[in-house]
Order: sequence, then C-alpha cells, then structure tokens
Amino acid sequence: MSESEIQMHGYINMISMKRRFVYIFEDSVMTVYSRNSLPFEHDDININLDCDIKYIFANDLRTGNNIIFFVDEIPFSDERRLIFTSTTIRVHYYIELIEDFESFIFDKAIFRFKELDAFFPITNGIKREIIDGKVLKIETVPYEDTKKKFTFDLLNKKIDAELAISSTLCLNQQNQLLLSSVLGCSFEETQNINLLLDLYKIIKRLFCFLCHRQSIKIEPISLRQRGKNSRSVPIGKLHILFDKAEIEKKEIIDETIKYSTLSSHFSELIQLVSNDKLYFEHIPTNHYESQYITVSSFILNSAAFEWNFEQCYGDIPVSEYRLEVKNDILDVLEKLIVQKKYNSKKKRELKLYSKIVKNVDRKFSEKVLYALKDFDDILSVLIKQIYRFNNMTFHKNTYKEIAEDLQYQRNAYAHGDIDKELKENYICDTIILEWLDYCMVFKSLGYSNDEIFNIINAIFNRRFRERKGDQNT
Repeated sequence: MSESEIQMHGYINMISMKRRFVYIFEDSVMTVYSRNSLPFEHDDININLDCDIKYIFANDLRTGNNIIFFVDEIPFSDERRLIFTSTTIRVHYYIELIEDFESFIFDKAIFRFKELDAFFPITNGIKREIIDGKVLKIETVPYEDTKKKFTFDLLNKKIDAELAISSTLCLNQQNQLLLSSVLGCSFEETQNINLLLDLYKIIKRLFCFLCHRQSIKIEPISLRQRGKNSRSVPIGKLHILFDKAEIEKKEIIDETIKYSTLSSHFSELIQLVSNDKLYFEHIPTNHYESQYITVSSFILNSAAFEWNFEQCYGDIPVSEYRLEVKNDILDVLEKLIVQKKYNSKKKRELKLYSKIVKNVDRKFSEKVLYALKDFDDILSVLIKQIYRFNNMTFHKNTYKEIAEDLQYQRNAYAHGDIDKELKENYICDTIILEWLDYCMVFKSLGYSNDEIFNIINAIFNRRFRERKGDQNT
C-alpha cells in the first residue's frame, strides 16, 4: 500500500485542552472533528521530542498503534480558538509506534529500499553448493558475516553505519525466505527528530547521485532502541510524506552501481554528502528525463562543473609568462588608486576590472579542456565510443573543440540567446560534461583512475568490462 493510499482514524490527545478529538488521516491530510470529543486526563507515554516542527500524539483504531503526527500548526491547541465542525491539517511525516516502552528514545535507524538491494546485492546473503553434481544446496549467510561497516560525522555526531543482508522467514507467503539489504545507522540515544531527517536527506541524496536520478523511493525508516539485556528492539517506523518519489522499473533499478565498485573510499563519499559539499541540482528527476538534454539541464550541468572543478582543482596552473603579465597589470591597476587619487566610487569601479583580470585564466573552455586532458585515460575510450555511435570522428583537436563548443553554448544561454543555432555536437558534449562532473568528484575523494573508470562505466551504463589494476579495457 502506498503512502497516498494509507488511511487512519482514531483520536488525537490534546493535553492542554484535556480532550480527545476524532480524526481521519488520508493522503497526507488530517481532518479533525470537534463534535463528540472525549475527556482526556493524562498522557499515555513519556514523549518530549527535539524537533523544529509541532507534533500531535494520537492513536490508530485500525491497528491499535500509537502515532506521532508532525504538522506545521495545531490550530485547536488554544482554548480561545474553537472548531465549529472540523479543520484540516497538513502532515509532513509521522511515526508509527509499534512497541510498549517507558520513553520514546532511539539509537538506530534502519533504511530499506529497492536500489539498496541492487547496490549491496542480496545474493551476498546466500551461498550455493552443488553436491555430487546433482543436488543444489543453498544456505543463508549469517547476518554478521555480510556486514560492511563505515563511519561518518553528522552535525558533530559520530554515525556508525553498516550495510548487511537481512533474512526473514515468512511461513504464510509463497516466497517463504525474504532477503533484503539494510543500511543501519547507529548513534547516541536521542529524541532528536531533526537527526533522523538529516540522515534521510543524506541517504536519499547519496543514492540520487549514484543512480543519476532523483526517483529513489525509501521505505518507512525503522527506529530501534536498546531494550532489556542490551538487545536492540524496534520501537517504531518513520514515514516521510513530504518527499514523494516514483518507483522505477526493475530493469532500471538493477543497473544501480555496486558497493564493491565504491568500497575503497565509501566513507569519504558519504561524508562529502553529509558536509553538503556535493552539487545536486543537476540530477535528473527520473530515468526518463535523464535520457534527454534540455536548456535547463545543460545550464545546471555547467553549474555543477564549475562547482566540482573548484572542489577538485582550485586554480588552473598557468604558464610563467602569462602569470607575470597578469600580475604586472594588477600592479598597475592598484597604483592607479594613489596616482589618480580615486574616490570610493572610482575605487569600486577599478576593483571590478581587477576582478576581471584575476579571472582571465578561468574561462569555462579552459577549465573543460584542462579536465578533459586530466581524465584522458578514463574518458577517451568512452568519448570515442559515443562519437563512433554518432558517426563522428575523434582526432587530436577533439578536446579543444568540445571545450570551445561548450563555452559557446553556455555563454549563449547565459546571455539569453536561446534562439542561437545549436552546435552540431551539443548532445554528445553535454553527456561528456556529465561524465566530467562525476570524474572530478571521485578524483577529489582519492579514487584511482581505474576505479573512476569503473564508476562512470557503471553509473552511466556504458557496458565496458571493468578495469582491474593494469588490465586494459
């Protein structure tokens, strides 16, 4: 059942008014009715959450579970504000509590979603053996033996994370053995809901980047706490409603890059996301949109390139004679302030021209050319392939042509000249720009050329054999 199809009804507990009100929840909207309210004298659970949004404690008569709804406003919490018939409230997310406990404290969040099953293949959770060439013996691998651990920091808090394969026996279903990949994040005991939302954002963004699409549908997040005997027990599930996402076809999900391809610097990659140092605006909405190049997608990819270039390289190395001439010009401009006795208005104007001179070596085309040459070992075979598919010739000046054509197109769009004639190789050049964006991210994290080639090959589904050490592609 999808989130939009979920229906709940029951009572919300308004402690300040000492009343219980009937509610119906459907399609992210709660309707609260004032008639037939009941007295309410005490709180059933010790709950004092740390979050930036108001919340309502309620129950669901359908399941018998307690629910915490997170909303923008609670218009009926003030006795001076009356509900004559009913009122509606927008719900952004809610927690379905599934156990009885003294206080709502959690120390672990577990993520599950389809792309995760492909990223950390569930086949790692079983081992097969053929006995005497006839009998196929299949065993599940113990949960502990499938674990891959890593850590990262979030808002100065250490997160201990692990990927693993979970196996569940379902006796009343046709497929009695259910295997699924899980991503668990452990931290100090807390009631901080903002921490959960930040974790959700990090995991979602990470896989949007790795799948090159935003259509990642994360299932309700399981929350756990340490119970008796220090055992981790489930206490509830967090349902996110504000971030709708479609579910892609199975064949699209199956193409998700594998953890083994990224394992050498995976902690650094997720830390980059946690530090908000990764550009996401250029990621297509879904797989269908990723197959098309538009004016807006080109502009966003150009912006991503500028951002990633700065993170990866900083300044472009320039020749000594160019650097000497530029410094001489800047020195002359600086001396003009004293020689001409410029006032504040003229000083501001002179600083504008100084800035232009400082950035003269940072033309978009020069950056693209520099990056193309740097990643020649990785991208040349991919570029030759796409050129061959489009009956185009790859020659010694191809990189320079790509760089100049991309700058021409970028400048045309930046100045509003969207009616200018497109360059012949516009589509191919934009695809190459997407590859460069990813190359620079993974280079800055410390991945080797062979690893970056395998990553680009997997994310963009180029269908080359993986490189292993000095092995040629």
